[in-house]
Amino acid sequence: MTLLYSKRAMLDDLYHTLDAVGERLVTRPKEPRVLKLAADRLPALSQVIGNKDLVLLSSYLKLLTDDLWFNVMTDNSGKVSIKQRDSLMKNIGYVLRDLSSSLQEKKIAEIYACYARLGAIWSEVPKLRGESFQRGTPKARDDSITRADKKALINCENVLSSGFKSKWNYDIDTRLCRFRDTEELANQYVCKINALLKMGVRIDKLAFIDKDYGPVGTIALMSSITAGTKLDSLIVRLRRRVPIGQIKCEKTEKDEHLLIVSDVLTTGDGILKAAEILRKTTKVTHALVYLDRDQGGRERLEHAGIVVETIRKPGEIGIEKPKPFPVIGDELFPIDPQ
Repeated sequence: MTLLYSKRAMLDDLYHTLDAVGERLVTRPKEPRVLKLAADRLPALSQVIGNKDLVLLSSYLKLLTDDLWFNVMTDNSGKVSIKQRDSLMKNIGYVLRDLSSSLQEKKIAEIYACYARLGAIWSEVPKLRGESFQRGTPKARDDSITRADKKALINCENVLSSGFKSKWNYDIDTRLCRFRDTEELANQYVCKINALLKMGVRIDKLAFIDKDYGPVGTIALMSSITAGTKLDSLIVRLRRRVPIGQIKCEKTEKDEHLLIVSDVLTTGDGILKAAEILRKTTKVTHALVYLDRDQGGRERLEHAGIVVETIRKPGEIGIEKPKPFPVIGDELFPIDPQ
């Protein structure tokens, strides 16, 4: 790896960014995406710099953030008080600001005191009380598929796995718990994949994503889709932090073309991470999702050379066309160490 500037300059940028992330969380706690971005990017940057305190911080912050997104955000966000979520983000912001200052001044005791404060915040997560949420109500004249879609809709101030907030969430797992919906979902995926094959799209294997958090998703349909398409499949395990075991299958070939099968497309973060892992050994040219939220993810994936195929769009399940998210170019993170 060629470093464009010194490790000292990288450290200064990191301290500044950590302080800016903390300030953003304190002043705008309803926009927690910066915390997720920091947690995702710090590990690679700390490895490049080689600072032991940063390696510990990046690992700690990544575990904390993943746990928050699993237990408080994403599919559980409708069950947690908005006031409590905002308070949680503010408190983390205060700690990150102090931590940035302590790291710059090399005050070891204060650094680890900040880690202890983060741990205290972390321990409060299980105590957050639940909050009721409203589900969409299907109309009497809707067909069976649309009725099933509307039952999966949750109207709430939701935080998505990408870190952006939304006024609605599509919980595909609720459909996977009903045998008729599961059969219908699998058939829709199978029909779409077979149609792509008839159109001449090369698909040698299907790739399913084992996520860090959020809905279980289409991995629960893997056996049905594999049997229906007669295509072999593999599993990409995003939770694996080392290359060993990230891809679970018999084998892959360099000239094979893979189709990534997923559930809901927002920013495309999960599909991009899966594609990055898969492209080390094979080719990824297409992705198939059940619902495209139509908020910028398609354009981002196409920019990365991945053609997106969809089964549903927001308008088909009664959602007005949502506003796109600014998924490319976060001003706090101008440099990507990878």
